[in-house]
Formats: sequence, structure tokens, C-alpha cells
Amino acid sequence: LIGGSNRHVSLYTKDGKFLMHMAKMADWVWSVQARPKTLQLAIGCNDGTLVACNAMYNTVHGLFQDRYAHRDTMTDVIVQDLITDQKVRIKTRDYVKKVAVYRGRLAIQLPTCVLIYEEAKREVGYEMSYSLVTKVEQALDCNLIVVTALHLVLCQETRLQLYDFRGQKIREWVLEASIRYIRVVGGPPGREGLMVGLRSGEVFKIFIDNHFPILVVKHALPIRCLDLSASRKKLALVDEDQKVFVYDMDTNKVLFRDGKANSVAWNTNMEDMLCYSGDKCLSIKTGDFPVHQQPLHGFVVGFAGSKIFCLHSLEMQTIEVPQSPSLYEYLNLNRFDKAYAVACLGVTEGDWRHLAIAALSALKTDVARKAFIRIRDVRYLELLERIEAARQDPDCNESVLKADILAFQSKFSEAAKAYQKAGQGRKAVEMYLDLRDWTAAQEIVEKISDGKEMKYNGMNTVDLLKKQAEWLVDVNDYKAAADMYWGAREYETAIGILGEHKWLDELIVKVRKLDKTKRTELLLAAQYFEKHKSHAHAKEVYLKMEDIEALMRLHVKLDKWQEAFALAKTNPQYAKSIFLPYAQWLAMNDRFEEAQRAFHEAGRPDQSLFLLRQLIENAVAKNRYNDSGYYYWLLAQEHLKMAVDSNERNQKIAHESKETKGMTTREGRLLKRYLDFNEKAQLYHAYHSLFTSESQPFTTLSPQEIFDTSLFILRNISIDKTEVPYGVSVTHCLYALSKQCRDLGAFKLCRKVYGRLGDLRLPKQWRMNVELSSLTIRTSQFSDKDDVICVRCGSANPLLSERGSACVVCGHKFTYSFISFEILPLVEFAVQKDITDEAAEKLIAELPSASPRSHDNGGVQFTDDGEAQMLNIGGDDAGGFDGDNNDSFTRQLNNMDHGTSNQWPMITVDAKTLAGFNPREVFSVSCGHKAIPTRYFKSIISHLDNPIVQCRRCQHTFNEEEFEAYALQHARCPVCRVKLPEYQKESGAEQEDDPLEMMASDAVF
Repeated sequence: LIGGSNRHVSLYTKDGKFLMHMAKMADWVWSVQARPKTLQLAIGCNDGTLVACNAMYNTVHGLFQDRYAHRDTMTDVIVQDLITDQKVRIKTRDYVKKVAVYRGRLAIQLPTCVLIYEEAKREVGYEMSYSLVTKVEQALDCNLIVVTALHLVLCQETRLQLYDFRGQKIREWVLEASIRYIRVVGGPPGREGLMVGLRSGEVFKIFIDNHFPILVVKHALPIRCLDLSASRKKLALVDEDQKVFVYDMDTNKVLFRDGKANSVAWNTNMEDMLCYSGDKCLSIKTGDFPVHQQPLHGFVVGFAGSKIFCLHSLEMQTIEVPQSPSLYEYLNLNRFDKAYAVACLGVTEGDWRHLAIAALSALKTDVARKAFIRIRDVRYLELLERIEAARQDPDCNESVLKADILAFQSKFSEAAKAYQKAGQGRKAVEMYLDLRDWTAAQEIVEKISDGKEMKYNGMNTVDLLKKQAEWLVDVNDYKAAADMYWGAREYETAIGILGEHKWLDELIVKVRKLDKTKRTELLLAAQYFEKHKSHAHAKEVYLKMEDIEALMRLHVKLDKWQEAFALAKTNPQYAKSIFLPYAQWLAMNDRFEEAQRAFHEAGRPDQSLFLLRQLIENAVAKNRYNDSGYYYWLLAQEHLKMAVDSNERNQKIAHESKETKGMTTREGRLLKRYLDFNEKAQLYHAYHSLFTSESQPFTTLSPQEIFDTSLFILRNISIDKTEVPYGVSVTHCLYALSKQCRDLGAFKLCRKVYGRLGDLRLPKQWRMNVELSSLTIRTSQFSDKDDVICVRCGSANPLLSERGSACVVCGHKFTYSFISFEILPLVEFAVQKDITDEAAEKLIAELPSASPRSHDNGGVQFTDDGEAQMLNIGGDDAGGFDGDNNDSFTRQLNNMDHGTSNQWPMITVDAKTLAGFNPREVFSVSCGHKAIPTRYFKSIISHLDNPIVQCRRCQHTFNEEEFEAYALQHARCPVCRVKLPEYQKESGAEQEDDPLEMMASDAVF
């Protein structure tokens, strides 16, 4: 870089050769410096200005087919063979202005002359080289230079000038519009042709030995790029709108168009293939097939074979493009010649093989041979030799040849069909025998035999199948061997193979084909199904055999209890044999309640009792007191049932011996345990509500319910003879009661409770609260807001007395609702001795026939005649129900003259009085044993005011509203947990089928 008084910054070579002016300044240049590794200059001038600028150089290059030349370091030209990637550098030692290349010629325009080089002839493998041929000693000014074999063509706006290598102008063409693009399309030396695209959209063909341009195409927009196909019959161009068009040179019709293109090039090796680039995408169009696209940066300048030449960032790149899509498109149209031409451009070995096999399948042996030679597949070439030899025979069947080709490709199924279609079924059998495909061979033999016994090489079908099966066993192909044995009617062997390998789905398919008289084979298959626990398949086989006993054993063995009990309903003789294994299975699966019932049904009460005791211990240990209460109730029922069964046996023996026997000692122990366990069940049931309310952060119990529940527990364990059940904490009961006493006004009871708590060892977190509360309660009055009123005598009882749940005056025992544990208005009474329990129940349930049933309380009379209900308040004749039928009960209830006795006599009613009771207000509790008489209770308050319900199983009483609320949520009794079907739909509880309940309603028992 040199600057000075001429106010220019000039570029020179190292030898001092002037190349070009880089910049012109307003004053002398005193300093100039280039930034290393960049094209940036810093220039300092005499006037004090400092200028930084970027040096910009135009791209100087030329291309013809696979030869590319471009300027390097301003004075050198590099010629590159794009196919072999060989390069040669030509040093001119002067500024290179233009470069043009054509076949073996290279033209380099310098400022004062044009150098003409010729490529030296070289043998294969030698490097490429160029030598200077001549020099045109003229300074030719032009926009573009093109070289041919013997001439130079210069372009100046609308003019084209033809010079020879001596510098003489031979010819000149003047066109109507400026020239945008020139491409040399080849031709004989001295008669080459040019394709010229103008800004006006016209495309001319010019032969350099002809004065007249030939108009080829008149396009609507300026031409940007163009190219001519190899056969000179199609013209592709890109216009100013970046759209590509393909014209037919003969008709000038548009054959193809597309958008987003900046350059286009035809494949020099194939007529119907072109490519174009644009929008960072390379598009390849072959014939009439859809365009294939792939990403590409730059623009296309050439296309030869499978190589596309792309100029990107002043660098020429050679891109290999796949020709497979075009190849397969031609194969789909069975155009094998075109497909072979595409393959020659460059495809993978797999594509060559596909072409060869497709041509072979179509018996295009010439194309197939060339393709197999290309991939060097000797096996297929030998096959081709045999096929061509066979085709020389006039009787040759081409269908058989095609079948041979399919077999050679391992398409045996298609080959077999082709053989049979061609009437050569024996060749198909031979093929499958060679392949050891016995099944296919058997099928073809059966088709050939046409239903008749046929032997092939001395073997009939069965022998063929047996031989095949033996061979399959030897090679460990057991599934196929089983199929062959089955086909040979060796059923047991086939079943054994399938069963041992657990191929049960295949086995059941074959068993279904057997006749039910094949009992040995069916039994063997069922045993395998049972062994591998395939219940559905084994069941199907046993049903086919009609072996009910084996089917029952299957259900029991595989734990299919629903089906076992369903089968027992239709076959009662097998019913008793399934209860014990069912009970054991329930116990193993933690379904202890059902297991207890099953042990009982199986006649093993010892196992049932043992299981219940274990369940009680575990439930108490885990603080599941509601479960403990339920299990204690079940245990009580077990002892009661044993006592009843013992009594019935004794009575039967006494009847047979005509002797009178009383209750045995064993019955007495059982009944005592029954009463004890029943009482513990009630305590655990009550304690569960209390424990959860104290141990859980939230509770659904109201303060009154906690108060009543605590009192119920304390009343029933306050008697000296009553043992406190394990796990029930008196401390918890007292502490829970103390927290509610103050709020409910039971100050006297509160003092008593705190006094008892003071004598006990309390948890550390409770003691401070109890001690403080026991002091503050002394400031309250020494009385209780409410006392317990006895429904028998009307006396006021302390909330907690020494007599527990009995009245301190008359000794009447309180009856509770076993949800909230409030005291119910029920008075216990007895019936006359001449009235049996059955008669009493009948009298209670029947409506009087003479008069409608009515009820009177304090002048309020309710009458129900079955059709209408009437309420009479303050009527004069208010009598009826209470005045007539209830006289005996009312007199005894109102009789207070019993002296100082604290145990009043039981109210006893006759049949007439009993028949006058409202059934909704009378309840009975019967255990079923004569030693424990039935207890009867009557509500002294109308069922309209205080409805009471009784569980039909455990016979506990409840307030009706509380019971319905619980039943709607749980659909069962809170004590005995009997299911209540009438509430199950409302509760949404899922009801599972219980096998024991399935049997209970049947005539089996």
C-alpha cells in the first residue's frame, strides 16, 4: 500500500507492479496501514483527517462444466477440477481483471493484455497443468469476457464483440437491451454457440460464425440465469422474480415452473434432470416426478452426474446428491433403461441391487446383467446364465423362471404360489423339503393330493409330518414340532410339548378341536392348565369332559371361590368340601371375618374361636377398638351357638331316653362367656368413639355424645365384679368426661371425676390441667344441671352411681342407643308364664281386629286403622288404646307402693294388654336359649315423638335418626355390621358378592 502527493492510496505487488487505486483522499496521504488478517485500512492525511475504510474486491471467476477458475491474491489464477478436486495455480505477476474458461482454454484479462492458456494433454493419474499459448496485446475494456476454442467474446452492455487470439475484431452483435447473462453451450471449434439472456426478458442463441442472433424465448421479466439441456431441446431460466421456468425449445411452451430460485443448471449427463437453488434450499427435478429438496447455502453453478457445484462465500463446493428417489420413481413405472441411466449418475450399492433384482424379476436380463456386474454379485450372474439358457428352449415357461427368481430371493411363500400357479407344485414341495419347512410342504402335498392319499418319495402326509416333527425336536424348535405331531395325530406328544413349555394359548386352540371322547388327551391338557394355573382353560376342558368333581377341585386349588360356590349351588353334594379350604384361604389373605364364618360353616368352631381371639388381640394392640367390639360380639355369638347346639343335642338324647335333663355345666360356661363377651363388645364399641375423639385432631361427636359415652363406660365398669377390658383406659374416660362436665353444667359430677383423677397416675401433659381445673371447679355450685330420670319409677338418679346402669330406687336397668349412648325411654316388662315367646311375638305383631289401634298420651289420642291416621287432642273419649288395653301395664307402671325395696318387681302383662301395644313401641331381645329368657321393652313415649329402631341381627336399640344417618353413610349396623341393602344405594357403597351369602339362601343347607 502506497500513498503520497497524488492523494491516492494505491496497491502494488512486492515487485513494485501497480495493481489498482484503493482510495482517493482530499489531501496528501501521509500514512496508510492495513489491519492484520482483515480487509480494513487506516489512512492519515495532510489535513489532519484519519480515515478507516473496508477494502472490497469483486469476485473474478469463470466456470465451464467441471472446470472452475478464480482469482487469488489479485495476481494469481487458480484452476480447479471439480470432479477430482485437482488445482493448479497460474501466476501472472499483474492485476487480474477477468477470467474465462472453456474446455482446454483459459483466458486471463490483465490491464494491458489478455493471456490465453491451453491445458496440457495428460494421462490418467497425472497432475493438471496449463501452458501459455498466446497473448493478445490489447487493453480490452468489457463487462464480461468469454473464451472459446479460437476466439474471445467481449460483452459491453448491449454489444457483443468477437476477437481472435491475435487481437483482431472479427464480428460484433448489437442487441436491443443490456445483456444480463452469457453461457457458452459448446460446438465445433470456431462455430461455438452462445446463449444470451437480456434485461428485456429475451433469450438469444448466437453462433459465433453467424452475424444474426436467433431469438429462442421471449420471457416477460429480465433474465437472471439460464442453462441449456444436454440435448439442446430444453431451456431453463431464472427471472428477476426468482422464479425458474423450463421451456421447450421447439414449441416455446413452459414445461415446468417453480418459485424461490436464484440459479439453475441442467445435468450434463442426463437430459431430464435439472437442479436449482434458492431460499437456502436445493431442488432437484427429474422428468415428471415431484421435486426433491434438501438444505443448501449458496447458489448452484453446475450439475454433472451426482455432483452439484455450489458457490458459497467465494468458495466453490462440490455436493454429492442422492439419485435414489429418481431411481425408485423410474422403477415404479418399469422404465428400467431410465432407471439404469439414473443409477449410472451415482447411487448406493443397495440401490444398484434393488435395480438389478427388479430388472431380473421383470426378465430384463440386459439391465440386470449390467447392474449385477456393477455390484459384482456372482451368484446372480450365474442365475442369469441359467435363465438365459432356459429361455432358449421354445417350451420355456416364464412363470416358472419368475418363481425360481423369487425362491433365489428367499421369497419362498411367493415362489410356492408362483410354482403352483404355473402347475409345478412338485417344485414347491422340493423347495420346502430343502428348507425343512414341513408345514408348508404338508399344505402343498394336501392340495396336490386333492383329498386322496398321496405318497411323495414313499411317504404319505402323516409320515412326512412325523419326520418333520422329529427333526424339529432335534433342532429345539418345539412349538413347530408340536404342530407337526398334532398334524400326525400324535395328540399326547403334542400336548406334552406345549404343556411343558407353557404355550397355553396354542394348547387350548388345539384342545378345542378334539372330540370329547378323547378323554385321555383332554385330561392331560387339563392337568397342564391346572399346573400352570390357567383356570379359564382348565375349566373349559373339564366342562367339555363333563367332569364336575375335577372342576370343583380345580376351583378350590386355584382359589376361584365365586365359581366354586356357584357350582356347589347346582351340585349340592360337593358343597361341604369347600368350606374348610375356603376358610383357610380367607385367613391367609387377611379376610378374617369371612374366614371365621367359613370355619363355622365347615364345622370347625375351634378354628373359628382361635381366629377370633387372635383378631381381638391384634385389634386391641392396634387401638382398633371398634373391630375389637365387633370380634367380641362374634365370639359371643359363637359361644351362644355352641350352647344352643349342645342344648338341642341333650334334648334329643333326653327325648329318646324319655328322661328329663337340665342344663349341663358346659352349657352354663358357654352362656356365661356369651354374656361376658357381649358386655365387652358393648364396652369396646363405646370406647372406640371416645378414644378417636381424644386421639384425633378432629371429631364428629358432640360434647353431649362424648359425655353420654363416657358415662356409659364408667357405669358399666363401676361395679366391683366387672373387670375392665384390656386396652380400655378408665383414665381416658374420666379425662374425657371432665372436659365436658363444666360445659354441660354437671359441676357435682365434675368434682367427683377430678377427685378420682387425682388418685390416678396421669400423663405429664394432663396433670397440670387436671390440678388447675380441680381447683377452679370448687368455685362452681355443688349440683348437676340435669339428673338421670328413671323411666320406670320417675326417680332422679345421680349421673354416676354405685349401681352403674341401674336405677338407685327401683333397680330398673337403663337401655341405651348404641350410637350416641343416650338413655332410651324403654321400660322392661315380662309376659305371663302361659304365653310363649312365639305367641308373644305374634300378639305384638298383629293389629287388633275389633277396633283401630290408637295411642293416648295426656289427652292426646293417635288412631291408626290401617287406612287413615287421626290425632285427637283433648277429646272427651280419649281412651281406647290406653284406657282399655293398656290398663294392666299402666297400673303397674304407676304403682309406687313397693316399700323400701330397691329392686321393684318386673311389670307383667297378659295377652290382652300385649295385643294392645303398638308394634313400633315394643322391642324384644332373645338369644335363642331357654336358660336366658326373652326380654321385652316398651317405649313410654310415642314413636312419633321419639322413634326407636332395633337391629334385626344383634338386637341393639338405636335412636332412629342416628341410626339412619349412620346407615346412609355405611350401609350397615354399627355394632354387628350386618349389611343393610335398603341403604346401600343411597350410601354409594360397593356391594361385593360373598360366596357364603350366595349359599345361604339356597336349599343346600
